[in-house]
Amino acid sequence: MAIHTVPIRGTEKSIEVDSGKFSDDYYSALMQEILELKINKRSTKFGPMKDATEADLLANANDRREELYAEKARRGGKKAKKGADSAVETEMLRIAKLYAKEQVRQGNIRDDKGNLIKVSKVSAAEWTRTAKAYIEANSEHFRKAAEANLAAATGLSVGNAPTITLNEDPKKVKAAAEAAAKKKAEKAGKSAPIPPAKAKGKTGVAKHAN
Repeated sequence: MAIHTVPIRGTEKSIEVDSGKFSDDYYSALMQEILELKINKRSTKFGPMKDATEADLLANANDRREELYAEKARRGGKKAKKGADSAVETEMLRIAKLYAKEQVRQGNIRDDKGNLIKVSKVSAAEWTRTAKAYIEANSEHFRKAAEANLAAATGLSVGNAPTITLNEDPKKVKAAAEAAAKKKAEKAGKSAPIPPAKAKGKTGVAKHAN
């Protein structure tokens, strides 16, 4: 057993916990709880929880277990990265977004019903999720492209492409439809014939016969 320093969220303080004071049964139950959280931590490549299949969840659990065995899942969460590495990751994300958008234009990524989608109707959050999925599946490809500052992400050759679906944002779809309807109405108004103005008659003067 050991002494663990645990940060207190919302403060700059921490507290020490001596795991040697736990009974074996309680320590085992505590490990079970921690492992459940770690194993069920979702990967970005599976998208929202509501869209995940049982096969997705099982694959995700297997990936998280391998990370634990490889000691990749460290305590304390993610810390902000500084310097060159942060710049590379930012560029990786930018290139991956460009690549994802080009895949949409080419019809290689569709919505979950198999329909073609428009780049302009996808939310920023969805682009980020999709880009991270590509990076997770092909990190070396995107890292090399980022390090070489390859802005032309559409020419990037990805060998191990994940299966991805992408949905149009309902708000953007509605906004586009409203804008199109407004434009159509304005066009119809301009092209409609203007009715001729009615001639204003002069007031007549009654004439009496002599």
